[in-house]
This record gives sequence, C-alpha cells and structure tokens, in this order.
Amino acid sequence: AGLVEQNLDYSDHLQELHNPARGTTHHKGFYLRPGKALDLKSNGTVYNDFMRFLIDLGGFSSNAWEKDASGNKVSRGVSQPLDDISLNNVRSALDSLRRRGGACTIRASYDIDCRGSQDPDIETTLIHTKQLAELYSDYEDVIHFVELGMFGTCGEMTTGGQDNHAKALQTFLENSSDGIKVGVRSPQVVALWMGLKDPYSTWHVFPDFRADSERFRDSTRSERYAKYMDRVGLYND
Repeated sequence: AGLVEQNLDYSDHLQELHNPARGTTHHKGFYLRPGKALDLKSNGTVYNDFMRFLIDLGGFSSNAWEKDASGNKVSRGVSQPLDDISLNNVRSALDSLRRRGGACTIRASYDIDCRGSQDPDIETTLIHTKQLAELYSDYEDVIHFVELGMFGTCGEMTTGGQDNHAKALQTFLENSSDGIKVGVRSPQVVALWMGLKDPYSTWHVFPDFRADSERFRDSTRSERYAKYMDRVGLYND
C-alpha cells in the first residue's frame, strides 16, 4: 500500500500535563554546611509539581574547595558525618514538596557547581550515603528516583573507582526502604555490583551481563541481589 497523508492534530502538545516522565523539570540546589540552617524562602521556594533536587555536601569534605576573590583555592569543608541541622535542611525541603503534593528526583554530591572532583575519603562517603539513605526512606511518597551521585564532578560518578561506586550502591540499598529506587551512572557499576564484571572483560563488554545469561539469572535469584533488583537503575548526566 502507498503512503497515505494523515491530518494529525498537535494542538494539545503544549498543554501543561502533570507527567514527570516527560523528561524536563526545574532544578534546585541546596548547600549543606555544618551547623547552618537553610532558610528555604531565601534559598528559593519549592514551587513545582515535579523537581530535581541537587544536594551539595562539600561542607563535609576536606577536599572541597572554592575560589576566593583573588582566584585562589580555599577549603570549604571538613570530612565528618552530616550533622542533624544539615539533615533537617534536607527534610525541610522534602517536607515542603510533600505539602504541595509534589515529587522529585534527588542527587547528592560534593560538587554540584562542577568545579572539579571534591570527594572526601571513601569511609566518609559511605557514612554520608548511609545517612541519606535512611533519611530518604521517610519520603517514599515524595522521592521518585535517587541519582546516587556522591562521586566526581557534578555527582556524575567519574572519580573514586567503580569498586567504590558499587560499595556505595550496596550501602545505599542496605539502608533505604524498599520503595526508594536508585540509579548509578553506568551499567559497568551495575555489572560489578552483581558480580558479573570479570577481569577478562573489556571496559564496556561483559559477556554475562545479559538477561539470557545463566550467571545473570543466578545473580538475580541470589539472596544478595534478588531483593534489590527492581530498585536499581541508571541515570544520565
């Protein structure tokens, strides 16, 4: 049959639909500092049905820096657990969104301004990961998806090594509730976490990281992974 011209109507394509899966939303960043409470009004109002929250943890990393008026790098943090005031700042933002009936994706890192990697040591990173996982568990109705972040420029998981990324993923899963879904930056991390990234594998090809692989099926059925498989995904930049 030949092609038939169709009279398609696109008149509704600009309508504002409450549909977070469309892929576009508003971003908001929060900078956590030891002992400093955030004024959400001065920090910007949480006003949309669907938001993307970016949490900066640089105040809790000894490797975090910023530039002073002369252009010199100066320290802006000390590696230590997140304090109650900072955790309550995150709760306040999520509570505000909850009151408005909204939802969000959320990513924490030590460098939301993309200056360069500012991660602390891995022990501190895992402590922060556990603290946030526990906090997020109280907001299953608000948090649509967690972008794990925690490593590299902008939280894009470009530093720290994939072994540490897998450790952080496991730490997050163990300390968050079943309704919280989390993504990592690359499938390589998922393969490593599942025990399917072997030494003989190339950087991007893992023979057993396929749904039809017997090793893949064994991993998804194992006690270690089965309870988490429907919670793990990926995120892009």
